[in-house]
Amino acid sequence: MLVSVHQPHFMPWSGFWAKAMASDVMLIMTNTQYVKGEYLNRVPLLNSWLTLEVINANAPMSEVRVSALSIQRMLKTLSMNVFTKKAKLRNPRLIDLEQRIHVVVDYAQEGDSYMLEILNILLIREIGRHLKLACTFMPAVYDTRGETTTERLVRFIEQNIGPACTYMSGAGGLNYLQAEYIPQEMKVMIQDWLTPPDKNSIVQLIAQDSEYPTRLPEQVVWKPFTQ
Repeated sequence: MLVSVHQPHFMPWSGFWAKAMASDVMLIMTNTQYVKGEYLNRVPLLNSWLTLEVINANAPMSEVRVSALSIQRMLKTLSMNVFTKKAKLRNPRLIDLEQRIHVVVDYAQEGDSYMLEILNILLIREIGRHLKLACTFMPAVYDTRGETTTERLVRFIEQNIGPACTYMSGAGGLNYLQAEYIPQEMKVMIQDWLTPPDKNSIVQLIAQDSEYPTRLPEQVVWKPFTQ
């Protein structure tokens, strides 16, 4: 089984989806600590940032809330720039995605605010369905206690998938993976980009070119991890 791991980023960039396209299962880390400045509540869109206003930043992702006004602004920004007939990046294929996003927003609402982790995970799943990906997006609680990054990662995969699998790592894995902590039955492949990846939200990339996601695998090769 091909397995990847990622945090629940907000409408992620192409690197996330390249990993998903190469995986049978992507484990989505839940209950990790919210970190300001990461891509948990923001994503590049049309040379700017589409940002969700976080109400309680000093909390685990499972408890972080987003203001209703911020959600309204997000939907308006997407409508004006992506979804409406007069949008800058209008693409007829996005009608389905627009409907999916509105449904997700309703599910993530709790009282007068929205749960960020739930919102992001549901957005990832619905965008994956829109792209017709075979990958299963599986949320799982990530234990951040002690040990090295590699040991925590291996334990996370073993608890949810088992050790006999192939871990599909992003290019950043070269900075933290330690071979001595990886079990023999677990293979590791590292993502290597042939051309620079686009950092913008997948929503923008689909709007610009509806065939773009299908070409993502052509931009990436996977190399065995060696140390």
